[in-house]
Amino acid sequence: MNPEKQRIAIAKACGWKNIIFRGLISPVENDYAGKIRDGWQDTLPDYLHDLNAIHDAIMSVIVRGPDLIEFRSNEDLFEEQLDALCAREQVPCWHFSAELYAEAFLKTLGKWEDA
Repeated sequence: MNPEKQRIAIAKACGWKNIIFRGLISPVENDYAGKIRDGWQDTLPDYLHDLNAIHDAIMSVIVRGPDLIEFRSNEDLFEEQLDALCAREQVPCWHFSAELYAEAFLKTLGKWEDA
């Protein structure tokens, strides 16, 4: 799954709406609290390189996101995804990059697409 598709899939899971591409990824509107500026947000959060951004995404889905029930029922699957990625990358989970958390998050929600 390419980085642009990952960022869009994560943003949609967090409630972003009408995401379009115009050199920057700009939603016409979104439901992401505190992120709207005159109805526009210039860029999606950098979920793949910013641990704070992916943490916020995970927390927004767990706490109030549209996939709340699906994610809560699959919390064990999220842990399994993290463990599998630890084994694949041969690194301890506390050395995870934002990109690996994003992959585990999307796989847990069933939104990951293999290339």
